[in-house]
Amino acid sequence: MRRIWRFAGFLLPLAVWWGAAALLDVTVALPAPGIVLLQTARLLVTPAFIQEVLVTALRGLGALGAATVVAIPLGMLAARSEAVRDLLAPSVIVVRAVPFISIILVAVIWLSSGTVPVFVAFLMVFPLLYESAFTGVQGVDPKLEEMTRAFGFSRWSRVRHLWIPGSAHTVIGGIRAANGIAWKVTVAAEVLSVPSRGIGTQMGEARLYLETEGVFAWTVVLIVLAGVTDKAIQLIGRRRRSAPVVPRAVIEREIGADPAGAVAGTGGNAAAEVEAAPPMPSPEPAIPIELRDIGFSWERSETPLFDNFTVTFDAGEVTAFIGPSGVGKTTLLRLLAGLLSTQQGAVTVPPGITCAPAIVFQEPRLLPWRRVSTNVALVRLGSRGAGAVDRGPARGDADRGGKAALRTVNLEGAAGQFPDELSGGMQQRVALARALHAQPGVLLIDEPLSGIDQAHRAELSEYLRSVITASRVTTVISSHDLAFVYAVADRILLLEERPARIVLDRRRSGDRWSEATRGEIEDRLLGSRHTL
Repeated sequence: MRRIWRFAGFLLPLAVWWGAAALLDVTVALPAPGIVLLQTARLLVTPAFIQEVLVTALRGLGALGAATVVAIPLGMLAARSEAVRDLLAPSVIVVRAVPFISIILVAVIWLSSGTVPVFVAFLMVFPLLYESAFTGVQGVDPKLEEMTRAFGFSRWSRVRHLWIPGSAHTVIGGIRAANGIAWKVTVAAEVLSVPSRGIGTQMGEARLYLETEGVFAWTVVLIVLAGVTDKAIQLIGRRRRSAPVVPRAVIEREIGADPAGAVAGTGGNAAAEVEAAPPMPSPEPAIPIELRDIGFSWERSETPLFDNFTVTFDAGEVTAFIGPSGVGKTTLLRLLAGLLSTQQGAVTVPPGITCAPAIVFQEPRLLPWRRVSTNVALVRLGSRGAGAVDRGPARGDADRGGKAALRTVNLEGAAGQFPDELSGGMQQRVALARALHAQPGVLLIDEPLSGIDQAHRAELSEYLRSVITASRVTTVISSHDLAFVYAVADRILLLEERPARIVLDRRRSGDRWSEATRGEIEDRLLGSRHTL
């Protein structure tokens, strides 16, 4: 039915045109569709037709290409730099506001007739392309931006793996719109500047000799050319993530999980997966880390979140922060990760040791346009500089390293998939593999079960416990889930009040938390009327 309506939509203007031409019955004023079609066929066999089209195409597409190369990088840069934005804003506003005819008249005075269409088309499409790039980068998920900062991506790596693919949809839309404008402006400028060749020149001559059917015929040619180039741009945009989708059954077979477990993201047999998971290499020896006399408050907040807050995390120990929402658990992790700056005090490690923290966020925060293996590998290659990733030997190292990290969480079979082809639990395991692959001095984990349904939390909790223990890295966890905390933590710290303070500090003795200690922690939570 939809195709029928589209076909009817195509026929409707032709019917109106044919009816108007029949009523008017003056070919010079409005030739009938049949006459225009015949004239178009004559143009196609004219010896000079190809030359006229190629000259106009070189001008219009050349202007579009030049504007794309200049405007899109500037728009992206302006989206991330206020200085660049302020510097370019007046020029962009002026170019956008100047009337089209004024630009042509001035260009005719300054430039040769053949250069005028290129110059005019460039100026007319520049603001549109600039704005599309600016808007596209501004619209990139800030959580993904924060993830790239947390893992130390270089500026070029952000451009290549975040800004360009993240803004591609908006930018492609801008290029398509600019393509239509470029063809029209180029031909209009040719009509007014009268170069020796070009579609506009031919249309101007046809108008001069009252050959209206010729004007219409060249218009048809122009519409077809604009449509073909628009389709080509559209196809290029669609190719930015062209990968065959491997059936979920294949993934499950390679991972060793049954369908129900794969959907949950943990596999059908958590114990088997835990036993099979090899440890990731970790720094030797493990690194202790300290928050010393930390002070931090949010803007416009009368009471600081932390004031002279001090805590030490022992080397190789798994420490879990618990407490009510808003007490500052996630903020502590962000301070440790370097995503927030302390307003007093410091994050310290032993002298001579470089601490490289890695964080597992509440959401997986995987780049949706990159394969799973590349998502993992980029945390090791993201700071190598321009061109290092996805090219030559470095690309091979990235793939091998990413797959090795995925083997740790039993997801090597999903290495070639895209994140949206995995379940939520599988994505969170990829995020854990990414953090471990960074070989961090300190592993930070923020509410890793927040996106997992209750039925499968126990399985994933046990799985994470095994991987974290095998990594032997100093680990700090923030969680509301006591079952998960009991499963993974060597030490539990309860935060209360504002400014936050540690009101309970307990370490596990033996393989499991004793009933007495668990009761003490839970009674303190209930007694304070805090809910997790």
